[in-house]
Amino acid sequence: MAIIESGIPQLAHQPVRRKRGRPAGDAAKDPTVFHVPSRCPRCQSTRRTGYTHVVSSPYDGIAPDNKPYTTLTLRRCRCGSCNFPRVDRVYEYVPKK
Repeated sequence: MAIIESGIPQLAHQPVRRKRGRPAGDAAKDPTVFHVPSRCPRCQSTRRTGYTHVVSSPYDGIAPDNKPYTTLTLRRCRCGSCNFPRVDRVYEYVPKK
């Protein structure tokens, strides 16, 4: 350590400052998933009961948001607000290996 005229000790070198976060060009660790919760057609609530009678079918096609899918999953449930029965459709894309 070097002592300056003020009597306060200082380090001979300054610490190296590093940028925070992921390095540029590094891929994300987990894929980002955007999910819009399903709504009740009667009251527009997103509350629901648990899923029952889940059926997955290996269909290929284009989802309503113009993205491809490989599996169509139908899940039956009821609205948590008005108890209206509904079927939630989930379009999943699983790339083939």
